[in-house]
Amino acid sequence: MKSSGKRPRRTPPHDVITAFQLWLGILALGIATIPVRVLLMVQNLDDSTAVLLEQVEQQDSLSLTEEQARMWATVAIGAVGVIFVLIFGALLVAAFAMRAGRPWARVVLTAVGIVLVVFAIPALFAGGQTGVLPFVDSALGLVQAVLAVGAIIAMHREESNRYFAGEKRRESA
Repeated sequence: MKSSGKRPRRTPPHDVITAFQLWLGILALGIATIPVRVLLMVQNLDDSTAVLLEQVEQQDSLSLTEEQARMWATVAIGAVGVIFVLIFGALLVAAFAMRAGRPWARVVLTAVGIVLVVFAIPALFAGGQTGVLPFVDSALGLVQAVLAVGAIIAMHREESNRYFAGEKRRESA
């Protein structure tokens, strides 16, 4: 009988499933954060335009009108939104790969989770802007950080370690 070349599917342990679900929550909150951050950038469009004009004025060979600077600042905001969506798509792929037992995905998600926690720390001290949108942005970031800590812990528990170690052995065989 011929082998189809496919590996038999292993059932992920409970901790890996929990980590996967936490990552889905993190990504859902991240998708909810995108419009909030884009709206914050739109609210600060005048400041962004002024900064861009200042930087262009420092360059002797460049000239830019205020209208052009505003247009480029708007394009940058749109590009940031697209980049956020692409990043969340890549993280979704990594979450599914982690659930399937791929060690590289666990490493990537652990690193991203640590970054989420580090970037959420300033929100604890509320030293930024005031208003509803900054509050919502900070709250979403804090919840993402808490979920990330839970996901990291779940991905590195003993049962999870055995699951990922089993995948490493299968890759080297």
